[in-house]
Amino acid sequence: MTRTPHILTVTLALLVAAIAAGCIASSGDADPVSANGTVTYVDLEGGFYGIVTDGGDRYLPLNLPDHLAADGLRVRFAGTIETDIVTIQQWGTPLQITAIEALVGTNDAVYLWHSGVRTYLDGYDTAALSETLQEITTEVDCTVGEERIENLRNGGTVVELQTAKPRTVPLSRTAPPAAIPNMTAALFVLHEPVGGDLSGTILTRSHGSPEYACWRANASWTGTLAGTAGINQSSDPESRAAAESYVTNLTEYRDYGGEDLALLWVERTPGTGTTTYTYRFFMHSMKDPAAIDRATVQVTVLNRSVTDSVLAVGRPPAGSPAAPPL
Repeated sequence: MTRTPHILTVTLALLVAAIAAGCIASSGDADPVSANGTVTYVDLEGGFYGIVTDGGDRYLPLNLPDHLAADGLRVRFAGTIETDIVTIQQWGTPLQITAIEALVGTNDAVYLWHSGVRTYLDGYDTAALSETLQEITTEVDCTVGEERIENLRNGGTVVELQTAKPRTVPLSRTAPPAAIPNMTAALFVLHEPVGGDLSGTILTRSHGSPEYACWRANASWTGTLAGTAGINQSSDPESRAAAESYVTNLTEYRDYGGEDLALLWVERTPGTGTTTYTYRFFMHSMKDPAAIDRATVQVTVLNRSVTDSVLAVGRPPAGSPAAPPL
C-alpha cells in the first residue's frame, strides 16, 4: 500500500506544550485553502507524501487518497487547515482535504513504482508502452491477485499504465492471434523482489476482472523501459564478475547441482557507489534430491567486493512464469 502520514491527536494539555515547542499550527478557526500543486514524496520519518503549491506553500494532507499518492502528480485541491493536531513529520501545514483531483486530463497515466515509492511520469511517451504490448507473443498460464500486486509495488520495480478508458488491445504476434479485452491497466514488471519470478512479465487487467493476466514479449524491453524510467543499470565488468563468482561459490549452487544461472536485474544505487545484481538458478532440492528448486539471490557489490546478499530457495510459486534473463 502507499505510504500515508501517521497523525497523532492530542488532548488540550498536550496542545499547550506542543504550541510552546513550536511543533503545531497556530490556533484559530479552520482556514479554507484551494490551489493547484504537485504531490511530493518526502523521505523523512519513514517517508510520506505532501503537496507543494504552485506558489511554494507546503501542505501535509491528512487524508490524501491512495490513488493520488504519487510523487510529481499535478493536482487541484481544496481543504481546511487543521490547527489542533501535532504530526510527527514536522513538515508543511496539516490539511484536511475536502476535494482533490489529478490534473492529467483525459490522457492515459503512467507511474513508476520503485521500492514502495510511486512517481507520476509526467509526459511519458505512452506510445512506447503500446508498442511493447504489440510485441507480446505468449500468454503465460498464471493469474496475479491484488496481494501480490501490492507486494510488487511496495518492494519491486514496476511501470504501470492506467488507461483513460477501457480499450481492447489486439495481439497479432501470438499464435493464434489474440487480444486483451477492455484493458484498464498494464503493469510492466521490471523487477520482483527475491523469491518472486515475475521479472520481465507484463500483467494486464481487464475491466471488471479482479486479477491480472500474465504475458511475455519477444523484445528485450526491460532495459529500455528501466532507462526511460530513470533506473541506472550501469555496472562495470569487475563488479559483475565479483557478483557472479559469489553466486557460483554458494553452497546451494556448488553442492546441489546449480545450473541455468541467469542475471535478472541490475541496479546502481545513486550516491552510494553500490550495485545490486539479482540472479536466478535451478538446483536439486536439499530436502528431496529428486526435485528441482529455484533459487534467487540478490548480491550487493561495493568497490568490486560483495557487501551483502539475500538468498531465497524453494519451489516456484504456483502459476509463476520463468523470468527471462537480461
